[in-house]
Amino acid sequence: MLVTGIIALLGLVALLCFAAPAAAEDTQDAEALFNFGLAEMEAGRYESGCPALAESHRLEPRPGVLFTLATCEARRGRVATAFARFGAYLALYETLPPEQQERQGTRVTLARKQREKLGSELPLLTLSLPPSTPSRTVVALDGAV
Repeated sequence: MLVTGIIALLGLVALLCFAAPAAAEDTQDAEALFNFGLAEMEAGRYESGCPALAESHRLEPRPGVLFTLATCEARRGRVATAFARFGAYLALYETLPPEQQERQGTRVTLARKQREKLGSELPLLTLSLPPSTPSRTVVALDGAV
């Protein structure tokens, strides 16, 4: 029993030794991508800036990165994507502890305003199905009902 416990402990230590460098590398990569994406966005190069910000957020999800990504998508003219990203930021904000919410400063107010503005710009699609359409008909777009 003691040998099994020691082996399990050694396995856990080995796992942690290998995981820590990977996590640190992801953090460095995320920061580099964020800095690149932000610089590209500020220079008006949204086609390279927004994907870099998205990858930064994928590697290390942080509220500020998500807010910046939403801003980039809005400036890029991707209204629906920006609307969704601001919505994700606001949902994430609500889950943050009060001290982390305070660190967001005016972002939450800006996100709400941007989302409201973008909401009025969202393209709408209305489908009118003929009366003869079977009652179990499902309409899907890109696999989403």
